[in-house]
Amino acid sequence: MSYLVKIGFIIAVLTAAATWFLQIKTVEQAKKVCRISTYATAGSLCILCISQIWIAIFGVSVITMVYARHRIYAAGISIFLIISLPSIELTLNIGGIQLIDLSIITSVILGLLAASTTWTGKFSPEKYTNNYSTYAIVAVLTFINARDTTLTNILRVAIENFISYIIPYIILRNSLRDYASIRAMALFVIAAGVAVSAIAMFESFMVWPMYQTYSQSFGTITNANVKMRGGMLRAAGPSMNPPLSAAVLALCFVTTFASASLFKTKMGHRMALGIIALGLFCMQARVGWLGAIAGSIGVLISNRGIKAFTIYAPIILLAFGGVYGLAQFDEGFANLAGFSADAKGSSEYRNRADTRSIEIIKEHPLIGQSIAAVESQMEDLRQGEGIIDFTNGYMAISLFSGIIGLLIFASGIFYQSYNSYTGRRLVLSRESGSLVNLGLGVTVSAGAMFPFVPTDYRIILVMIFLFTLSNAIITHSHIKSRPSGGPVRIKRNLIAESGRKIGA
Repeated sequence: MSYLVKIGFIIAVLTAAATWFLQIKTVEQAKKVCRISTYATAGSLCILCISQIWIAIFGVSVITMVYARHRIYAAGISIFLIISLPSIELTLNIGGIQLIDLSIITSVILGLLAASTTWTGKFSPEKYTNNYSTYAIVAVLTFINARDTTLTNILRVAIENFISYIIPYIILRNSLRDYASIRAMALFVIAAGVAVSAIAMFESFMVWPMYQTYSQSFGTITNANVKMRGGMLRAAGPSMNPPLSAAVLALCFVTTFASASLFKTKMGHRMALGIIALGLFCMQARVGWLGAIAGSIGVLISNRGIKAFTIYAPIILLAFGGVYGLAQFDEGFANLAGFSADAKGSSEYRNRADTRSIEIIKEHPLIGQSIAAVESQMEDLRQGEGIIDFTNGYMAISLFSGIIGLLIFASGIFYQSYNSYTGRRLVLSRESGSLVNLGLGVTVSAGAMFPFVPTDYRIILVMIFLFTLSNAIITHSHIKSRPSGGPVRIKRNLIAESGRKIGA
């Protein structure tokens, strides 16, 4: 337990230091955001030191509930804890029957649900409150996990996904009713990004894996499974898997890139981006860089139009070509940049898996096959850990739900992208500032990364949360925060704005 206390103390200190930097570089509201982030992190890690899963789930739920009682900070503290806390989970069984998978993320959702019962006012949906994207993505994931099984398992999967995705989405949508809550959530995402990056840098340079200690304590994993590249530890992050953690951190980078208007100076904004970029560097996962760059281009296109792509794409291609060329001649640099022999081995596995997947998809193109049926045809791809690694998210969806499932899943991301880009015109003259460009950046980032990462729960949930934030920016960013927390109709505000212009 003393070792866990030591680890928790270091993580809490690094979180406090990272968020303190954010506090002095951004808007006034960041002081409250950074204080909540630090206290919630310290409290959660203290509870995790007890190493009892039920105490951990209950304790993190209580901490979330305490801070989420204030509706303005509810969405923000929830996504902060989801991004930054270590992956610890268990499967609840009663009488030998598997009921539901519980995790630290689930406990955050339950705390958010409990806190939402204390809020006043009602949510008023508007045109740009896009529900389709979330429901389409969750429907495909539910079909994949429930197909070709018993009725009880279908019900279990449906209930689990309803709790895991739909409930937090509805509550989050209800909480983001004004500019104060929108800005707070964006600040919490940036805080999570700089905090996780600071911890990743500490892990990498000190060669000291941090988050794995908690999973070992709870018995979730028995081996930290860490790797060295170029003399540095490959930081695994809260997901305890570098590519998965890097994918989430890339979404934080894109959110930070789109949040320039929240920073006092351009230098402060660039420093925050630099810290998160260093975190991605320490994780040494190419998918993180891909997501960060693609998402940033999406933000630029949203801000400046398609000409931004023609300007920045050649620059990025030249930079990538230079990095790749240098990696061919410098082995140390190749290790750090992700072009090492280990990385090449991973790429070869991906290529073999994709080739086999295409062959299987051609045999069952419409709705695919069950997970068990697909795995039986890919046994030769089973790795030393005893798993078949479906690292290509789009390919896995096609295998398990066919082209129909892939089209539904992709349409959810595409429609969110379209909704964000067209809706931005509504708020160009409002107080959302650069945040109006977040939606397109997040969708482009997520869409670019899924060929290289699986549909991991944390990645999907963070993506859905940022979709919800993007919709709220378009729909509610012009609404001032009111003490009662009650809804304000967009039409009434537009009339008032028009009246002021006429009067002027």
